[in-house]
Amino acid sequence: MKEVFAIAKRELESHFTTPIGWIVIFVFSLVSGLLFVSVFGQIDYYQAQGYNFDIDKDVIPSFFSSLILLTCLICPALSMRTFSADIKQKSFTLLLASPLSSFQIVMGKFIGVFAYILVILSCMIHFPLILFWVGEPSLGILILNYLAVILTAGCCLSIGMFWSACSPSQLLSFFLGLSSILLLLFFTAAQNYFSGNLAVFMYSISLISHVEYLCQGLIRTTDLAYFFCFIAIFLFSTLQRIETYRC
Repeated sequence: MKEVFAIAKRELESHFTTPIGWIVIFVFSLVSGLLFVSVFGQIDYYQAQGYNFDIDKDVIPSFFSSLILLTCLICPALSMRTFSADIKQKSFTLLLASPLSSFQIVMGKFIGVFAYILVILSCMIHFPLILFWVGEPSLGILILNYLAVILTAGCCLSIGMFWSACSPSQLLSFFLGLSSILLLLFFTAAQNYFSGNLAVFMYSISLISHVEYLCQGLIRTTDLAYFFCFIAIFLFSTLQRIETYRC
């Protein structure tokens, strides 16, 4: 495990040694702040119309749903360089020649980029504090909504890492990763275009169909199993792709 965390530390530090890493944090914080203000602007409008809003049903799910979409868009940009940069710079050959196993390399890079996402999310700790200042939100619903964002980020990063391991081009990795994520989001609307078992299957494998329950404050073992299996499948696929470079 020492080797895994050493790679994770190197991956995490790489995001802070270039201006891009800080720019991503700034942009994510700015956009999420605008989304937060926008949600409260809508609440003020409906209050003026005499509508009594519920902070747990109207504010928290609305904000975190937008935050999840933002996370889906930004994760391919973070994961596109995990392997593509090393492959293009020829340093990947040295990494494979080291005593490190493919499993240690994949897990180290995943933990590193995942830790970077957690750093970004930690910059939004003031949002829950504002909610507690203006109302009495449920702590459980807040935690589950944050969990939904974190698990979604894990899924999107695992997809992005797989495509990054498949190509030396960061731009191509980003495009394939983003396309895959958007396709999974599209599956949510499958019931509007398909019918029967196909529609049920497409809806069941979509990200949104499992995220929406967590955003509502409901935790199901099937949803947790989906996220962990999803991440495991794509990390395993990435591992198999890395193994092909050793042949």
